[in-house]
Amino acid sequence: AVVVFGPDSCGGPATCTDFSPISQNFGDTAEVNISYRGVAAPGDNATVSARPWRYSDGGLSGSNGAFVSPSSSAPQLFAEFRLDLLQAGTVTLNSVDFGTYFGIAETLEYFVFDTAWNPLANGTVLLDESALVSVLLGITSSNGLILQFGAASLGGGIQNINFSHNAPVAPPPPAVPEPASWAMLMAGFGLIGSVRRHRRAATAC
Repeated sequence: AVVVFGPDSCGGPATCTDFSPISQNFGDTAEVNISYRGVAAPGDNATVSARPWRYSDGGLSGSNGAFVSPSSSAPQLFAEFRLDLLQAGTVTLNSVDFGTYFGIAETLEYFVFDTAWNPLANGTVLLDESALVSVLLGITSSNGLILQFGAASLGGGIQNINFSHNAPVAPPPPAVPEPASWAMLMAGFGLIGSVRRHRRAATAC
């Protein structure tokens, strides 16, 4: 699945305008629940509810996208994208495309955790005013994933997020002997029976 932030990401068809809040239902699948929020710092699990994700209409390195805008009281906010499993299996965060709004080109930090807040990856990316920057992640977890990026004051946003749900692998069925193996097995039983009959006859004599 690919979550692409466009005009339909604010709760209905073509309902987004510049700075509209992103819908918390956007991108959900039958297997994975997606949520968006602003947090005070990487690894922080406390929501900054006054700073939701917002839509950028063509202002994210020349593309549509989503971002968390800073405030004077919280200039270093981080955006959080969370994948919670609704069905058994694993979820993989394959890649993301970052951009910059308001023409601010800075180095953006990103962090990936599982939903138990175990750190799985982190890195930095230099934002480009003229084009989105793709980051390949390929991170898999059986208990959900959390991506955080920022700081918001650096003008960082995101245009799309590629993830996949992987169903549990069923155990292989028991092996069925091939016909040649059956023939050898039956021949073995016949030989055992013949030896036993021979022994009984020898004892009777």
